[in-house]
Amino acid sequence: MSEQLQTAGKCKHTKFLPLNEPPLRRGVVDRTCFHVTPSYYLGWYIPRDEIFDYYPEAGGKMPAFWTKEVMIPWVKDYDSKYKSNERVLSSHCYFRPELSYVTGTKEPHLVVFISSNRTQEFIDMSRNEQFIKDAARIAHIKDFFGEVRWIRR
Repeated sequence: MSEQLQTAGKCKHTKFLPLNEPPLRRGVVDRTCFHVTPSYYLGWYIPRDEIFDYYPEAGGKMPAFWTKEVMIPWVKDYDSKYKSNERVLSSHCYFRPELSYVTGTKEPHLVVFISSNRTQEFIDMSRNEQFIKDAARIAHIKDFFGEVRWIRR
């Protein structure tokens, strides 16, 4: 039997993956199912209709809340600690909490994400427990948000 047939198996590219099972880097062919690995975010999934339940302190103004209460404190306290070696257009990338509103799907939602599978360095950051704790605290993540996990884009 060929090696290709021996390695083929069930596709693991589901909507959610646990933290301890990071996806391959985006765009890499997964030898277990022969699919190109899609984009994943590491973070928390919030259904659109529940955003205000998760972030009542935002008062319906999530972008302004996020800038004032998450991004500014993060830049002050953590940007230099969690700077990536990767550069885009001569500027460093940073690991930081971000928001992604996902619409145009059956289940519109918000993803509070702290990393992705775009490079191996970003995947490796998912193993940094202190980074995850710092990001969760600054991003106002509460226990009922659940565990951080990989979320397919």
